[in-house]
Amino acid sequence: MVNWTFWNRPDPMNRPAGGVTLLEATGDTTFSRDRRGVAAVEFALALPIMLILMIGSAETTEALNYKRKVNQVAISVADLVAQAESVTKSDMTDIMYASGLIMEPYSAAKLKVIVASIEFDAKGVAKVAWSINESGGTPWTKGAKPPVNIPDGLS
Repeated sequence: MVNWTFWNRPDPMNRPAGGVTLLEATGDTTFSRDRRGVAAVEFALALPIMLILMIGSAETTEALNYKRKVNQVAISVADLVAQAESVTKSDMTDIMYASGLIMEPYSAAKLKVIVASIEFDAKGVAKVAWSINESGGTPWTKGAKPPVNIPDGLS
């Protein structure tokens, strides 16, 4: 329950030196004491902030779900390729198809997947043995230095 006597009491701190406010002098005191629209004004001020927070949390959740799906694709493709003794082009087609299924309900149209085998020669220099991307092409040149940083302890 609201204590309406609090709102109806005169506030001596807001009174001018003569003790009468401008509204009281003109006789229009009901406007200054009418508090019926306070909740609506407070809601109108808080609504944009609440909407920004709601939409922001929805977009953040969507981005985190998308990131999780991309991580699942990377883990699954690496796991499937690493388990095989040898990988044929047909196997890679199936693996790339599976990566698109993992991405659902998101589109895999912008997903770029490159699977590569890197070999080290007797001197420990890394060279590309083979590579394949999601469209079946060879994005890295065979025998060239890989375009990624290889950690020192792997050679």
